[in-house]
Amino acid sequence: NVGVRLLVGGSLALGAGALKELLDLAGLGTPSWKDFVWDVLGAATGLLTSWLVDRFIVTPLTRPAPAPAGGP
Repeated sequence: NVGVRLLVGGSLALGAGALKELLDLAGLGTPSWKDFVWDVLGAATGLLTSWLVDRFIVTPLTRPAPAPAGGP
């Protein structure tokens, strides 16, 4: 299901960005809301690209061919 794939992908992408910012807050770097906003925009772009590929490339290739029109 494409919805589940998008949910998992988005969760992983945003989780990685959030974890990085939490580590920065703990003193391992410089925390930045700007970085996290870019993480969100990057995740959204990746999800949109993935959905478009699935919708317009993968799904049409896996859809069965229509039955021929007319009778015997």
